[in-house]
Amino acid sequence: MAPLADFFMLSKEQLLQKAEKLRQEGRHDKAAELLASGLKNNAEDYDLLLVLASAHIACKKPRDAVQALKNAISLVPSKTGEVLDAAERSFFGEEHFPELGDMVFEMNVGRRNFETAIKVLRELADKDVDILVSRY
Repeated sequence: MAPLADFFMLSKEQLLQKAEKLRQEGRHDKAAELLASGLKNNAEDYDLLLVLASAHIACKKPRDAVQALKNAISLVPSKTGEVLDAAERSFFGEEHFPELGDMVFEMNVGRRNFETAIKVLRELADKDVDILVSRY
């Protein structure tokens, strides 16, 4: 594979295609590196950040995934609902990462979606009660 520096010249679509190919090969860590190398800290990064978050989840790096999702929100606040949907799909999927649960819980409470917030707490109920209390 070419050095990451070569990818700085790729368009967003090309980055997404190459990242998808890497992910299909099970190389989520390399896909995450590639996507991160293409970030320009502008609104066009939104799609890259969502795929980056997904790659981080596949690598079992939930804190990095949450950071990517929060960056997507900060760059395109009008798509907060889409980010919340992505975070919920990830959290309620196979892995119930507490870090994603925190984000989903806080966003749902902020939107006054208490039913979903309670569902998050139930999913996290298998965690230590003291940890839950300190979180919320």
